[in-house]
Amino acid sequence: MSVELVLKLEHREPADYFELQNAWKNKRDGTFGEFDGRTIAGLTFHRQFFLPRDEDFPMGELFSTIDAELDSGRFVIVSLWWGALYHMGVIADRTPSGEYRTVTKIGSGTYEMIDTKARIRAIKGTDIMTYVPAAAQKRATAPTTRPTRG
Repeated sequence: MSVELVLKLEHREPADYFELQNAWKNKRDGTFGEFDGRTIAGLTFHRQFFLPRDEDFPMGELFSTIDAELDSGRFVIVSLWWGALYHMGVIADRTPSGEYRTVTKIGSGTYEMIDTKARIRAIKGTDIMTYVPAAAQKRATAPTTRPTRG
């Protein structure tokens, strides 16, 4: 549960906090939409780039948004293709080469990826989850939907 991991990394919940994971269990149809606009432990989460994954995906804008979040000292939750399904991870920082370092947990294993941009390009885009302290209540400006083509 990536939202829960962010809460722990931000020292909003203790390491032994598993309330969200226990409620989620083995849910396979969950999305970032279930957390969009929701405030948990003083952080308000926002789903961004919920767009079709295709050649028109605004990849540069996505990467600029992720960079801005990291530069502001915040983590970014990302949805990545993992084997036969999408799995969430937390972009923690950048490598010296400019790639994103993403961590995720699957069962009792912790995995680190340093090819996150390549994975995002391979699936032609992805949605992310960002957050702000609840007191700030400023909405991120990145697109959440793509206008219809006319």
